Amino acid sequence: MPAISNIRLTDAIVQVGATLTRLQGFGDDMFTLAPATDVGAMMTGVLGDVMFVQRVQNGWTMTITFFTASVGITLLNTLHSTVGVFPIAVTYGAFNLVGFAGMQNPGEVAAGLSANTRSIVLNVAKTAGDTDSAPGNVLQVL
Repeated sequence: MPAISNIRLTDAIVQVGATLTRLQGFGDDMFTLAPATDVGAMMTGVLGDVMFVQRVQNGWTMTITFFTASVGITLLNTLHSTVGVFPIAVTYGAFNLVGFAGMQNPGEVAAGLSANTRSIVLNVAKTAGDTDSAPGNVLQVL
């Protein structure tokens, strides 16, 4: 379950809401989608014994950084205030995830020298998809 990070919204397909409306962004609007926690651990004993713990979990965290004038901010805030938890689908090359999302943090406006941005954090529950594939596209070479 690798994370994908700093992906431009214009390079991926991120759809939200009951009608799976595409989340639109400007050229520099980006997102990161990562497992919400570690999925493995290891314990070692004094006699050299080792125990591995592997866990399958479907919780993900998605951080989306928008230019403050982006309509995506309004769309996500409207979904949060009207339905609370909403369907989400993310596709980036071979990587894809389908599930439900709820807002963890609506973000705040952070002033910068070139533009103001706002980062919104979503909790995402994966119900289907291939999150083990590399995000690149497979090309058939003849």
